[in-house]
Amino acid sequence: MTSPMEELFRVALGLAEPWQVTKITFSEEQQRLDLWLDFPVGSRFPCPACAEGAGVYDTAERTWRHLNFFQHQTYLHARQPRISCPEDGVKTVEVPWARPGTGFTLLMEAFVLLLAQGGMTPRQIGRVLREHDTRIWRILQHYVQEAEPLLKRWYFWATHSRIGPIIKAAKTVKKHWDGVLRWFTSRITNGVLEAINSLIQSAKAKARGFRSTEYLITMVYLIAGKLNFRLPALAATHTK
Repeated sequence: MTSPMEELFRVALGLAEPWQVTKITFSEEQQRLDLWLDFPVGSRFPCPACAEGAGVYDTAERTWRHLNFFQHQTYLHARQPRISCPEDGVKTVEVPWARPGTGFTLLMEAFVLLLAQGGMTPRQIGRVLREHDTRIWRILQHYVQEAEPLLKRWYFWATHSRIGPIIKAAKTVKKHWDGVLRWFTSRITNGVLEAINSLIQSAKAKARGFRSTEYLITMVYLIAGKLNFRLPALAATHTK
């Protein structure tokens, strides 16, 4: 019978039957939380090939890094089962909280992608999560490799949509295909340039134009150059 705390974590992890939390350990010194997941004896899992339920053939111990709980590193441990299907033989059952062949949960990978989209590098993400940046890079590379097939599927749909603006947009993407895909690794966009241009256009509108190019360049430096105008403090003199 599971304890209230184990049931709480089962709900928090979104585990469905037959998976359940069977053990919890916490190390204050290491700032680490470990959760053990398991299934009852006699549990059956759907075959990955034919979806028919089958009994467990054997298991292998696995560990996955999960999202932090209250700033504490969290790890999930489980016996990943293999089932013996009468039709398809012995097959590995993929766990619902992680994709195949990775040491991270899906939620952890989603968090890594969120940080990367915010402009952080693998090294910076690794420091935040206390993970080696090589492991972070592998997560990003996996989703980069998935990007091109998904973009191709969108392009095929767009060019066959019979909607003029959509077809035109797809052709524009095609012209910049390599640049679009490169964003998934470099995370570099023209957003900064667009922001600076907006400031410049606003300044031009307020001034109703400038008398010369030199005046315009000077104004650009002032509003977008991040110049440091901190002057030395003047010593106050007091006359008694």
